[in-house]
Amino acid sequence: MFEQISGSAALIQEYEQAKKLSEDATKDHRYVQTQKKAIRKERLQYESQKEEAERYQQSQEKCLDLKTTLMLWELAIVYSEMEQVKEQRETAMANFSKQKKRQQAAERAVAGKKKEVAAVRKEQLQVGRRVKKQEKVAQGLRPQHVRLRESMKSIEARDNAEAKKLAELFSPLSFSLFAVLLSTLLTSPLTF
Repeated sequence: MFEQISGSAALIQEYEQAKKLSEDATKDHRYVQTQKKAIRKERLQYESQKEEAERYQQSQEKCLDLKTTLMLWELAIVYSEMEQVKEQRETAMANFSKQKKRQQAAERAVAGKKKEVAAVRKEQLQVGRRVKKQEKVAQGLRPQHVRLRESMKSIEARDNAEAKKLAELFSPLSFSLFAVLLSTLLTSPLTF
């Protein structure tokens, strides 16, 4: 009623349309604002994800760098150990070579000594054979030696007896004459 008196009833339809347009504009504005907020939120989310992806990428690169550094250190350690083993091997080979040379020298010395021992044994056998031959010869000469010894004893006894006889005969003679006669007798055999 108030609207009829004030004459605003004719404008009601316009008012309603304007109200509806205002509400639609408000809705559209809210929708646009919501869309802007959603887009802003989505954009912030994308930026956050992008930063996170970049941080992840940097972490991956840093991890890869650290792994590479670790591998390089491990390789350096392995190389160092390999060099030490190589030096130890070379030292062992040098020692082995020296020991091998010493062994070969010792083997040559042993072979030389074996040859010397063989030569000495051979010489011993030869000397033993000669000794046996000489013993056989000596055994064969022994009876002859015994006979010669006996004859020497008898000759000495006879010479002593003759010297005594001559000493008795020539006792008054001088000693020098006796010595001359004795030497003559000894050099030339006397037969009676």
